[in-house]
Amino acid sequence: MAVYNLTDIANVTGVLEFVQNVNTGLMNDLLGVFILLSVGIVLIMGFHWSTRDIKGSILATSFICFVLSLILRALDLIPNLALLACLIICAVAIAFSWKQ
Repeated sequence: MAVYNLTDIANVTGVLEFVQNVNTGLMNDLLGVFILLSVGIVLIMGFHWSTRDIKGSILATSFICFVLSLILRALDLIPNLALLACLIICAVAIAFSWKQ
């Protein structure tokens, strides 16, 4: 059974500090990554269900996830690697959906 020290998590002055402490203390810096994955899965399913266009769905989802990753990185909830991965996925989606 894992024992967590939750005293440092609750000893905060604001909501952002609490979420950052949960991210580092309980989630091992994966809270923002799980948020990005969850939003990405819901978005791609919703876009694909409504448009039936997989290229457009991937493009829209990757752009929204990239913007969300910028916000989460500014809040220090995701590592730099997750931001870079979102940027690369967005760039690849733009390249594949480019029409000549």
